[in-house]
Amino acid sequence: MLKNFVYLASSLKEIAASASKAYQKQAPFPHVIIDDFLAYNHAKTLANEFRSIDLKSSPGWSHYEHENTKRWRMENDLYMTGSFRELAWFLNSRIFLLFLESVTGLNSLIGDPYFIGGGLMASEHGGFLNMHADFNWHHKLQLWRHLNFILYLTPDWDSNWGGELVLSSQYDRNITKISPVFNRAVVFNVDDTCIHGQPDPLKTPPHIRRTLFSSFYYSTSKPSQTSEEPHFTKYSIDNSPFASALTL
Repeated sequence: MLKNFVYLASSLKEIAASASKAYQKQAPFPHVIIDDFLAYNHAKTLANEFRSIDLKSSPGWSHYEHENTKRWRMENDLYMTGSFRELAWFLNSRIFLLFLESVTGLNSLIGDPYFIGGGLMASEHGGFLNMHADFNWHHKLQLWRHLNFILYLTPDWDSNWGGELVLSSQYDRNITKISPVFNRAVVFNVDDTCIHGQPDPLKTPPHIRRTLFSSFYYSTSKPSQTSEEPHFTKYSIDNSPFASALTL
């Protein structure tokens, strides 16, 4: 499987050249959408492995269900299949960090080997994640959060199922909705003004899950729009994409 990442590594420079031109110009905050991120057969392998997982009985999975979310997550790469462990390795590799820096203009990025808040994620029918600003400080790494990477892994996604990633600014009413199309990667900035989520409950059939792999990136420097004090995830009070008042 490592040959797949050799192939990807060779294409990252070309991807970065086009993505970097648009990244800072995107509203409501800097982001980029990269379709067909992995080679198709590689993405299908990951999707098939994900589909075969029994979330309730497989080790390492946690189910989160409360007023702000309903979904499954696995952070520990020890319990991931070999293909996903390789993906986890690549997303924290030197070449991928340099790719992210080239796309975003950020410097000295550091990946998270703990995958705190990230890793494998799956949402079933009715799953959601309310609008929020991400936690800003990694207590294990002692670093400030700057960037999110998401790779969607459900084949043949039907737009009627919903599941869009909603991006919203704290300062205006401009929003962007991104469908979780198979093999689509999304990279976006993280600070206290970058509000995002998947607020509408999924309308998927019982056998279909919204699946993805996410990885977050950090630096010793604090984003200018992040508070001086470390904080946990802040959810919008009324779950409106336009809410400017946030609460823990």
